[in-house]
Amino acid sequence: MTLYGNGGTVFDVALSPDGQHAATAGGDGTMRIYSLDMDELAALAQARVPRSLTAEECQRYLHLEQCPGDLPESVGFVRPPFLRW
Repeated sequence: MTLYGNGGTVFDVALSPDGQHAATAGGDGTMRIYSLDMDELAALAQARVPRSLTAEECQRYLHLEQCPGDLPESVGFVRPPFLRW
């Protein structure tokens, strides 16, 4: 997974106890918190592919038995959500 947002080097990454969030500390002095919710990540992954994923692709890349819904006809670029403090 690529997490966008920190400028430059990332010095540390920590996971929340429930595994739902990752926090990064960057060389630019920022800390970012990212959602690791599987449903949200699956939707983001599907948004980056200009077609519906096959059942095999959902199992292989998203570790899901079935893909959650079809893609809209036109998909734009989506960055992972994060909080900036």
